[in-house]
Amino acid sequence: MKVIKALNIINACSLAIYVPYIALNYNEFFFGKNVGDDLIILSLIMFFATFFCSVIIFLYGNKNDVTVEFDTKDFKQLKKSFVIPLVIIFAIGLTLVLLFNRQEEVLFYIASSTANLVFVLVQRMIIDRCSVSSCFTVCMPWLVYPVPFLFFFGGAIIVSNVINEEKQSSAILAIFTVTAIMMLCLSIVPSFSVDKKQGTIDFSKNNIIITLFGKSIFTAFDQIDYIEKSGLLYLLHTNNGIIKIPIFFSRAKMLVALLVENGVIIQ
Repeated sequence: MKVIKALNIINACSLAIYVPYIALNYNEFFFGKNVGDDLIILSLIMFFATFFCSVIIFLYGNKNDVTVEFDTKDFKQLKKSFVIPLVIIFAIGLTLVLLFNRQEEVLFYIASSTANLVFVLVQRMIIDRCSVSSCFTVCMPWLVYPVPFLFFFGGAIIVSNVINEEKQSSAILAIFTVTAIMMLCLSIVPSFSVDKKQGTIDFSKNNIIITLFGKSIFTAFDQIDYIEKSGLLYLLHTNNGIIKIPIFFSRAKMLVALLVENGVIIQ
């Protein structure tokens, strides 16, 4: 949780990126004619900070079974001591940019800073929900999900620089097909939502295929007879059969530890 909060603070600090820029390039910002390029750089810094921090925080929220659904009431519940300084920094930045710059890049800066502010607030709401959530999700490690995209873009770059133009279309189509298969595989891999307070495991909530067919499989902790470790799997033996959970799944060990705390033995 400390790392997640630190990422949120880092993202919030990027909203004030104009402060060190003005301190180092005072004359350029207020009197320069080519400040547009620098505004693009400032905007990109905010964009990448927001993208990087948001992805990690959203994945953390997913692991804690926190949905990214909010309304105006949720925004009002945020601490004013966090929101007010952000709004002031945001407003000062927009005011300075609008008053002293007339380049087209100003619009890009406005869009980036506005998106930055919104995402920082959403991140904080996710963090607040995670701090009180009694749920967590056992799922594939987050490092696996970028693999299809890295494969596609990496493969496309290699193809464009190595393969003849006549064969590039077929190669890219093959790469696209493999990428689609990889994404499909990731979408059908089940994940398990665990409710520590209720003492239950939902084995279908985050599985797209099972969700489409409208099925749901809940298992209470007291329905699990014992746990067996077999190779790369944790086998949860229940009255209704065996539930298999890969040991490399994120928070799989946390689930096993929780079950042991609730009286389930490991054989």
